Amino acid sequence: MQHILINLNIISKIKPNDKIYMNSDNYMSIEQDSAFQGIFRFIFNNSRTKNLNNLNYFYTSVYNCIDDTINSKYLLLCNDNHNCDIENENFVNIYNNLIELNHYLKLSLIGLENLKKTYISDVVTISKLDIIINDAETYIKKIQKKIDYINDLKKNIV
Repeated sequence: MQHILINLNIISKIKPNDKIYMNSDNYMSIEQDSAFQGIFRFIFNNSRTKNLNNLNYFYTSVYNCIDDTINSKYLLLCNDNHNCDIENENFVNIYNNLIELNHYLKLSLIGLENLKKTYISDVVTISKLDIIINDAETYIKKIQKKIDYINDLKKNIV
C-alpha cells in the first residue's frame, strides 16, 4: 500500500505543463517542462499513450486496494456493530489505511487537473483524464461513506 500512497502523492504534485512517466521501479515521475523534454521522451519511449495507459493501470490498482480495504473482514464485522471491535489492532490499521487512501486520492485530483492543463488541446487525452478523475471521485465518496459509517458506530459503542 505504501507504493500506492507514494504514487498518489507524486501525482498530487503535478503542475500545469508537467508530464509524467512510470520509472523502472514503478513509481510515477514528473518531467517538468523544458526545451529538451520532447527529445528525452522520444529517446526513452515515453509516449503520451503509454503514460496514460500506465496511469489507468495504476488507478485500477488503487481502486482494487480500496475495495480490498473496504471489504476487509475487520471492517465487514462493523456492519453488525455488536461484532465491531474498534480497539482491535487490525481494525485500527485497516481503518487508518482507509483514511490515508482517501486523503492521498483526494490530493491526486489536483495533479490530474493540472495534467489536463498540460494537454489542453488534446481532446482524447482530456477525455481519458476526465474518466480517471470521475472514477477517483466515485471512490472518494465510497471511502467517505464507509468512514462516516464507522465513525457513527464508534460514537454509539463508546
